[in-house]
Amino acid sequence: MSARPNPGRGLTVLLILLLTASCGTTTTTTTTTTPTAAISPARPTSEPSSQPAVAPVRWTDCGEGFLCASLRVPRDHAVTGSGTLNISLIRLPATGKLARIGSLVLEPGGPGASGVEFVRDSAKRFPAAIRDRFDVVGFDPRGVNSSSAVRCIDNLDGRADLDPSPDDATELQALVDDARAYAEACGSRNDATLSYLSTDAVVDDLEGIRVAIGDEKLTYLGFSYGTLIGALYADRYPGRIRAMVLDGAVDPSLDLEQLRKDQARAFEISLGHFLADCAARTNCPFQGNGRPNKAFDALMAAIDAHALPTPRAGGRRTVGPGLAASAVLGAMYSTTSWPTLATALERAEMGDGSVMLRISDP
Repeated sequence: MSARPNPGRGLTVLLILLLTASCGTTTTTTTTTTPTAAISPARPTSEPSSQPAVAPVRWTDCGEGFLCASLRVPRDHAVTGSGTLNISLIRLPATGKLARIGSLVLEPGGPGASGVEFVRDSAKRFPAAIRDRFDVVGFDPRGVNSSSAVRCIDNLDGRADLDPSPDDATELQALVDDARAYAEACGSRNDATLSYLSTDAVVDDLEGIRVAIGDEKLTYLGFSYGTLIGALYADRYPGRIRAMVLDGAVDPSLDLEQLRKDQARAFEISLGHFLADCAARTNCPFQGNGRPNKAFDALMAAIDAHALPTPRAGGRRTVGPGLAASAVLGAMYSTTSWPTLATALERAEMGDGSVMLRISDP
C-alpha cells in the first residue's frame, strides 16, 4: 500500500524541533501513525569516516519559484566504477535570507512516492516559520519517477481490478499469476537497474544529497516508508544529523510478513474509528441507519459480487473490490480524508462508484 503523506500531521512537532535544534546537537523524534510497507535494510554498517566525493548540485529555474537539479550517484556505492544513476532534486528556497538555517530534506514514502512532486505540491503550504528558515528539498529515490526510473508494465488498470481478498481458488490463482507476470516484466525490462535498488542504497544517496546541497548536517522529515530511510541513515551516519522527524516510524527489525500484518491491524483499527465517528455524527453521509459497520460490510460484499458503474467519472471503468479497498485504505492515513470517504460510500450505496474511483485511482 503506497503512503499518502499528509503534511499537516507532525508539522507542529516539526516546527518546534527544527527551530530549536542547535547545529551542535543531534535531535530525533518520532510520531506514530499508520504503518506502511517497507524494504528490509540490506546491511548494517558503522559510520564511514569520510564523506562521499560529491560535487555541488547546479540548480536551475523550473517554474513557480522552484529550482531543480540532477545528481549522479554510484550505481553501487560499494563498487568503484560501477557506473552511475540519476537522482532528481527540487528545492523551494527559504524566504528569509538572514534567518536561513539550511535545507529541510523530505521523503514522502511509498515505497515509490515522488519527493519532487510532493515538494512541488505541498511545500508552499508549510508554516511560515519553516519556510523562512529552510530551503525545502525533495528528491525522487533511485528507480522512481524522474530519477533513473524502473517501469515494469505500461498499464496498471488490470491489476487494480483484481480482488485483493480472494474468495476462492480461482481468484487466488489470478493474484499469483499476476504477481509472477509483474515480477517477470520488471526483471526483463530493468535488468541493468533493478538489482541496484534498495533502501540501503537510498540511505547512501541521501548522504550524497546532503553533501551536494552544501549542508554540514542533515535536517530531515520522513513520512511513512521515508521513516525507514531516516532511521537507517541515523544508524549509519549518527554524527551527521542536525534534526530528524520520523512520522509513523517503521521498525527496521521486522520482516515483510510481520510488517504487513501490523499494517493490516492498524488499518482495521483506523477503519473502526472512522465508522464509529460516522455513527456518532448525524451529518456523516454514511449513516447506514445508525449502523455504519453493518452497512459497510454489506456494501463491500455487494461490490465484491457486482462492480459499480462510474457515470460521473466518465463511465469507462467500474469499481470492483480492488479499487474499493484502495479507496478505503487510502483514506485511513488521515482523518482529513474521512468526509470524502463517507461521501464516496454514500454514493456507492446508491450504485455510483464515481467518487470511489476518483479517490482510489486519481
